[in-house]
Amino acid sequence: MKPSLVVRDLSERMKIPPNWILEFADPASGAVRYYVTKEAMLFRLREYGFRSVETHVEPDPAHDGGWICRAEIYPNYSHADRELLSKLSETGDRELFREVFREITRPTVAHASANLDNVRMGTIKPFLRELAETRAVLRAARIYTGMGLGTREEEGE
Repeated sequence: MKPSLVVRDLSERMKIPPNWILEFADPASGAVRYYVTKEAMLFRLREYGFRSVETHVEPDPAHDGGWICRAEIYPNYSHADRELLSKLSETGDRELFREVFREITRPTVAHASANLDNVRMGTIKPFLRELAETRAVLRAARIYTGMGLGTREEEGE
């Protein structure tokens, strides 16, 4: 009988809330992969704070039935950002104000796709559009929060 995949919750060992990081170990090959859960990534994103998340999903021209998505996470303005902009407005330098404002409000951007070539799970195939969007949002959240681990939703890419 072939051994099945072993999954362990690494949260206690890594001193983070339960079920945040999982270790997937294949007893047959000894291969180990670490993943952060979707819920954990979204929780972490809420901890960091953000103004909004926007997605743009469209059919993938390179893959029939596939989808591509661009996700943008817009940061919150901090008190220090508001103070800086207030002081810049007093200088009368409109170009500098615009440049700093654009930098403060610049979104974190990530792209993802989902098509029959990069999805392994048969039950998810009818939901390729949603998977492309989820992948893009989670990738943007990973960049925004500095969380280095991938998610299970990215498996197969």
